[in-house]
Amino acid sequence: MRRPCAASNKARELVSECQCSAGGLHVWTMDRPAVFGPAKDRPVLFTAAAWAQVLLTLDSGDFGAVMGTGFYGLDVIMPGNFLERERAAGRLKKGTLF
Repeated sequence: MRRPCAASNKARELVSECQCSAGGLHVWTMDRPAVFGPAKDRPVLFTAAAWAQVLLTLDSGDFGAVMGTGFYGLDVIMPGNFLERERAAGRLKKGTLF
């Protein structure tokens, strides 16, 4: 799937924020605070924010606060809503999946 221009620009920004350590590992840091209660899936959210455009989840318990509103440019949505959005945008033809 091709990224819209805004997503491509955001990806370039994120890559520019990555820093390589001596071991060659990439570390992504955010320039803004992320404050919310402890959750077992918080690492999933931070990893997705660093590397993905969309996080698909059914876990409204841990991700409910950012579901539908996003998290620093990362869309956090349920799989069914994602499919509906992609169909409405013409990126997924009806009958292709489900």
